[in-house]
Amino acid sequence: MHPGVGYSPKYKASVWQVIFLAQLGLPRTPATDRACGYLLDNARLPNGLFTADKTARGAIPCLSGNLLRAMRQLGCVDPRLDESNEALAQAVVRDQFRCWCNAKPRVARMCDGLPCAWAAVKALGAFAEVPARQRSPAVQGAVEGGVALLKSAQATCQIRRHVLDSKPFRIIKTAGKPAGAQLRACRYVKRKRWLRKS
Repeated sequence: MHPGVGYSPKYKASVWQVIFLAQLGLPRTPATDRACGYLLDNARLPNGLFTADKTARGAIPCLSGNLLRAMRQLGCVDPRLDESNEALAQAVVRDQFRCWCNAKPRVARMCDGLPCAWAAVKALGAFAEVPARQRSPAVQGAVEGGVALLKSAQATCQIRRHVLDSKPFRIIKTAGKPAGAQLRACRYVKRKRWLRKS
């Protein structure tokens, strides 16, 4: 376990290991129970949301969605999971899946950001781990709001932009071509971004 919240270094710290182990289908063990308990004790704010840096600003919806889903998939049984699920539902309904990470330039408050398809997907994944008959009205409202966002034209453009500009997609598009062609494809994407900013 990394001391503190366990978010950094990214993809190596405790938060990420719990998410990865759940994605790999690890069954419940005493070690996974300890890891989930550690994150519930150290990465969770008093309001129930999970944070990357012990502040409310670090409580981004995709992180809470990822951790809630992972802990439930790992078989964690803790009443704080239900509290966190409810807190996430209330936050995404209140902010309409907006995230300060999704605004350029970055904004101070979550509700001033843009709607985030990534947050919607992660939160919906967490809510899907709760049987439909056990979902609260807040969770049901969040599910409906997330589905509506993902069906909207704005989310489609956002997802398309993230996927088409992502490094894995650039590599797939140029797979089988000489290394020079791959390098030119990456330079083209960077140049295109630079031109958009100017």
